[in-house]
Amino acid sequence: MPAEPKRVRPRNGPATRERILEEAEAAFSRSGFSGANLADIARRVGIRKASLYYHFPTKAELYAEVHRAILRDLQEMLLTAKIGRAHV
Repeated sequence: MPAEPKRVRPRNGPATRERILEEAEAAFSRSGFSGANLADIARRVGIRKASLYYHFPTKAELYAEVHRAILRDLQEMLLTAKIGRAHV
């Protein structure tokens, strides 16, 4: 009996990258830069640690991108609040 073919999970780079950022933000918030573990982040996302490095070559780059994402979200919230007040 022939072996069943491996099931290939669809690749969705942008969605995986976002999941990595979400898990990394939680890990850095809980444990700080030194305490956050990339293998744990990868496991929580459902990828291998090597795949995490495909998206973010170093822990420092991942940390910086988490901060940039937080700042973008904050900027968006502030702009939305400012626009909302302008119409009052």
